[in-house]
Amino acid sequence: MRTFLCLMVFLSTSSFAGFEKLSAQNLNFEYSAPYGKGTIEKVGLGYSLKAAESPYEVSIERTHKAFEITSDFLDFSWMNPYKVFYNMEKFDTQKTSFSIGGSSHYIESEQMLMVPEGRGKYLAQKLLAKCEGKASGEFKIRVMEDCRTKLDASIKRVEVPADFILYKILYELPQIPGEFDIPGDNFILSSRDGKFNMQLYIKYYVYAGLRAQGHFQYEDNHETLAIKVNQIKFGFFNVTGFVMGRLQEVIKNPDIKIDPPWIRINIGKPNEDR
Repeated sequence: MRTFLCLMVFLSTSSFAGFEKLSAQNLNFEYSAPYGKGTIEKVGLGYSLKAAESPYEVSIERTHKAFEITSDFLDFSWMNPYKVFYNMEKFDTQKTSFSIGGSSHYIESEQMLMVPEGRGKYLAQKLLAKCEGKASGEFKIRVMEDCRTKLDASIKRVEVPADFILYKILYELPQIPGEFDIPGDNFILSSRDGKFNMQLYIKYYVYAGLRAQGHFQYEDNHETLAIKVNQIKFGFFNVTGFVMGRLQEVIKNPDIKIDPPWIRINIGKPNEDR
């Protein structure tokens, strides 16, 4: 479930609200707070695309309530970024390309690694996400609504920390003899007009699919992501009530409210308002 949440928060950011379109090709980047640097082959703002004969360098510095991004061809400030980004301890990406803001949107990456504040390492390998729709309005709203209309995402392999909340819940399920291997394979997420299906295969004594179905929407002028979870299954077992109940017990983050079957996440407040 956290992979889905992270993906939607990423797609929901308003950092580039003034752009019509943002694109990049072959981004390789390493960030360890408060500094980061990397290389990129092409970058586009609006309808222009700047290409270099060889990859050129780009750097980022976290300052007071902002990220300062500089390169040979582009300098700009991302003011009041969301807390999830501003407090990120580490972010690495390899061979990543994306185009966001046109009639369709996509991101493709060989590997992404994220270390949120106070948490462990989240790794996604061979990630691909595509959205399509006909939404109008500002950049952020178009991307959010198009990804609600039609979203297809896949990740070949997912690794999360040993204290990941899903693991804690799985530990409470009946255990049977067999091999224990938690990293997930073949994560798939799709949405059609807000109706989502998610699937992740993991080996928890038995190799089985963890599947979730439900509906998501935006509330409070697109500042809240509301997810209605209709069903969660592990293999043949329906674990919806058990998982939602445990999430309600253990999640203490003030930005996340669990009220089964709903999960509501505050994604709209900038860092300075936290």
